[in-house]
Amino acid sequence: MLMLQIYQDHIKIQWANGLSSEFHFLWLRDNSPQFRHAKGQKLINTLEAGLDVAAQKVVLEDEKLLIEWQDGLISHYLLDDLYQWAFPAPKPNIILWDRDLASEVPVFKFVDVCAQKNTRKAFLQTVAVYGFGLLKEVPTSRDMLKHVVKLFGYIRETNYGKIFDVKTSASPTNLADTHLALSPHTDNPYRDPVPTIQLLHCLQSDTQGGETILVDGFQVANRLQAFNPEFYQLLSQIPVRFRYTDAQTDLLHETTILSSNPKGETINVRFNNRSIQAFNLPLNLTKSFYEAYQAFERMLHDPENQFQFKLAPGDLYIVDNERVLHGRTAFRQSGERLLQGCYADRDGLLSTLRVSEQSK
Repeated sequence: MLMLQIYQDHIKIQWANGLSSEFHFLWLRDNSPQFRHAKGQKLINTLEAGLDVAAQKVVLEDEKLLIEWQDGLISHYLLDDLYQWAFPAPKPNIILWDRDLASEVPVFKFVDVCAQKNTRKAFLQTVAVYGFGLLKEVPTSRDMLKHVVKLFGYIRETNYGKIFDVKTSASPTNLADTHLALSPHTDNPYRDPVPTIQLLHCLQSDTQGGETILVDGFQVANRLQAFNPEFYQLLSQIPVRFRYTDAQTDLLHETTILSSNPKGETINVRFNNRSIQAFNLPLNLTKSFYEAYQAFERMLHDPENQFQFKLAPGDLYIVDNERVLHGRTAFRQSGERLLQGCYADRDGLLSTLRVSEQSK
């Protein structure tokens, strides 16, 4: 049974399921439904709420809470809305992974993701939870990435263009365009803001080697924190510089390698040994920072933390670029290997996922 208790500056609701929640009158006045547009946007400034609001009458009627304020305003709150404010739907629980990802993550066919809403939602949920998703049988015609990104958002254009090729070049400006191995890294840490989603589509591959390497940066960061909390603290508090330059571009950003929220949970990983600049460190922290950096990089290279697979023509993978590091093994220069890549943003993917979940 739902019960209401009224105090001088707040109310307490005992919900039928045994949970309870408290609402300050100041908060209730500021969030009065008539102060919000039908689309949810707020119509007044919080300054207008005042700090000394007082309720003259508070009652429950039907499925609503009614408050008559001392200035005569009457507010009606849907109880369902108050409950959702007090107990918001949880975010998707992320799943940390290592080399065993191959036995866990689902693989999706492009045609099914395009044609079936439930399959598309499952694919987007996989990317949100694992930070990674793999599509099979994507047509190997150029610029198919545009069609994939349209499923959840928009392409993020950079100095590399909307879509860029990753192929062997005689005069490469980026190591990605060579046959050399690429150690696990996140892309574009020299940008602010960083593109949060990256897509790579394999159009052609008849070379030996070149296996894709993926590493869950959150998993490795957690293992580093458990192994040596001081190392984690150094990498999350001391900023480093990343830079990329060519004839038309000079991108520079200073940031920490790891970032965490107030709960201590890792929320960002930025690591790219190719674009990192010389450390600017206090003398007394130089050795300890190098120790922390090397410990983290060593863990990124540990096969136990790496999921490796061979991209075949028609394969396309998506990674959360602030969580999952990607790289590749070296491949022989004989033969042809062509990937196309682009960037997008995580907020578009999560928005599309939430809309799909609301339309069950």
